[in-house]
Formats: sequence, C-alpha cells, structure tokens
Amino acid sequence: MPARSRGPGARAHYRSEGTENAIMGTVGGVLSWCCLQGRVPPTAAGALSRSKGL
Repeated sequence: MPARSRGPGARAHYRSEGTENAIMGTVGGVLSWCCLQGRVPPTAAGALSRSKGL
C-alpha cells in the first residue's frame, strides 16, 4: 500500500498475511452467495477460488 503521508521519508506499509487471507475469504464468501442467488456468473467465483502463485 502507498505511504499515508506525502512527506519525505514516508514509508509504504504492508498488510499482514492474516489480513490478506481474511479479506480474500470474505470476498470469496460474498461471491459464492451471489453465485447461488444468480447475481454473479459461476465463472467469476471459480476464477477467484483457484490458488495462484503470488
């Protein structure tokens, strides 16, 4: 993530792995629910469920 300030010496900060997993878990759950409701095509939920080498 970009630095919060624009001053000299401002450092970027990084999310922890646990935070990233929580966000993606929530997004996956919402997409799965939307898929069951017919609001999102199954390919959208399937594309995010595959593991990728980040």
